[in-house]
Amino acid sequence: MLFLQIIGAIFVALLLIIGLGFLYFRRKVRSLMQDFDEDPTPLIIHLNQELKAPWLEQEPIATMCDELEQLGFKRGHSYSTLEMSKLKLIPFEKSPLLAVVYQFDGVGSWVDVVFDEVDGNEYTFSNAPMGAGTEKRPECVAHLNANSTLTELVETALVQVEESNAPIKTVSLDSFRESFEATYKKDMAWTCRKGGTSYSEMLATAAEQGTEYTEEEMTAAYTQLKEDELFKWEQAALEHYEATQSDDKEAFYEVIDRLVVVPFTTDPKALINYLSEHCFLNEEQAEYAAEAYDKQTDAFSLFDTLNNMLSPSIRAKQIAELDFPLKAKMYEIHESMM
Repeated sequence: MLFLQIIGAIFVALLLIIGLGFLYFRRKVRSLMQDFDEDPTPLIIHLNQELKAPWLEQEPIATMCDELEQLGFKRGHSYSTLEMSKLKLIPFEKSPLLAVVYQFDGVGSWVDVVFDEVDGNEYTFSNAPMGAGTEKRPECVAHLNANSTLTELVETALVQVEESNAPIKTVSLDSFRESFEATYKKDMAWTCRKGGTSYSEMLATAAEQGTEYTEEEMTAAYTQLKEDELFKWEQAALEHYEATQSDDKEAFYEVIDRLVVVPFTTDPKALINYLSEHCFLNEEQAEYAAEAYDKQTDAFSLFDTLNNMLSPSIRAKQIAELDFPLKAKMYEIHESMM
């Protein structure tokens, strides 16, 4: 089910705003930046059922929930999210449709109406404030219109149900949490395995903001975004490697600070900055490399080029090939480089 394609798009947008603001517009986004002390796009998410939910009594959430019930939807439990404290949600079910009301502090509230075909497309009809420009899994069909009313979303979804030639999956509030968490993980895995956020997604997201940025500003923000991705992928890869492949935990922890994760593709300047942070390149050489290899998106080839410039005895050695969170290679930097 396509619960979080929209949410993922909004987090990408927020991260872009933060990236641009951090570099150029600090005053505009200072409060937003301060709010994000947690990863805006975690690779997994956990929903915790709420005992009491005062946010449901606030507008426009209360009206949204009342309207769904008037349309015949059954209310489910409300949830908070462990990894994203500012996100709350509540599902409603009227088979074969599932509606999800979201509240995200600093962004606003919106509704997704979804249904899935059996072994077919996953449909989402949403009035989310942004996210139309992000890439989605091939089977995901998203109709986004921030101006749509809740009734319009439901009516449009029902028309699509009638037009579908495939059997439709049944939905259940009892399995909502499990399905939601699994779908988010699948969406994030797909995003990672295509190489993360693309530059075209960033351009589309910036256009949704209604603010014009120079090419220099967009390039700088994109580099920052991709560098953040690299550190997130590193953390996930190290945790996965430790849990699944590292037999000698003590030896692993002895070298963990010297391990780098190189994905199959990324922004070249972001990779060079990431490697510089790990002492693989000094600042001066990093600047030269960023200029010399600014078009090299094959990260494996770029790393090999940089590694082969080192004296043979102190070159980084590959210790693993990874497929989580994406296709990547793990290297151990020689201790003399640290």
